[in-house]
Amino acid sequence: MRASTGTATNRSNCHPFGYKNWLFMHNGQIGGYEKLRWHLDRLIPEHLYSYRRGATDSEVIFLLMIANGLEEDINKALTMTIKQIEKIMQDKNIDEPLRFASALSNGESVTVIRYASDEHAPTVYCKQFEDYLVVGSEPLELSGDGWNLIPQGHIATLNSSTPFESQALFENTPI
Repeated sequence: MRASTGTATNRSNCHPFGYKNWLFMHNGQIGGYEKLRWHLDRLIPEHLYSYRRGATDSEVIFLLMIANGLEEDINKALTMTIKQIEKIMQDKNIDEPLRFASALSNGESVTVIRYASDEHAPTVYCKQFEDYLVVGSEPLELSGDGWNLIPQGHIATLNSSTPFESQALFENTPI
């Protein structure tokens, strides 16, 4: 079980959220989500809406990313989704921040994202253990040795053959 922000704690609101070969986990929140929920749900195309099982902002983000071309271009889908959400937040005068730390996998690699509309993005750490990649909100060892913190406003695509490297999320597509 997971403790969700503003929605019931039950299986339908638990990570990971899935679609085809994709899995998605999100730590954070859309500021003022209850005021935006109706508007955000209407951005989900009808052919994807049947995949909405719970009531969380995390699941909305995932379905919007799919609608925005996740299967073709993760960076573009993420950028479009964040812009859509922040535009509605602005239109509805929501001052609470959008905070976004996530791990997304297509079964071959893991894409890790750390973003916030303020300076307080939730943390995301990665570490390679021989043939295994571990992603967590905090280092799983007290020493913290070997854990890489994803910088705020960055995205990293990781797999067992690629060394850790992140890039700025919006360097080519400013928000």
